[in-house]
Amino acid sequence: VHVEAEQALLHEGDRVGAELGDPEAMFKAGKILWEQQHSIPGARFEAFSYLQRAADQGHVNAKLLLHEANAIDGKSGGSD
Repeated sequence: VHVEAEQALLHEGDRVGAELGDPEAMFKAGKILWEQQHSIPGARFEAFSYLQRAADQGHVNAKLLLHEANAIDGKSGGSD
């Protein structure tokens, strides 16, 4: 994760929880990175990783954001 994203995650206090596997922390971290994907190289990949892990643990909002992201990718051709 790049410095800007790292700072945002630390500011939100979710990076440690996300790394420990807390689904809510992973969702928050993924959402922050998703929102910064156009300004931070690699943020999109990190966002999907956190969101997928949260969704795999049943986090409903992570599932919804992944669904939305996949719909956007389908319309845009999925370029990164």
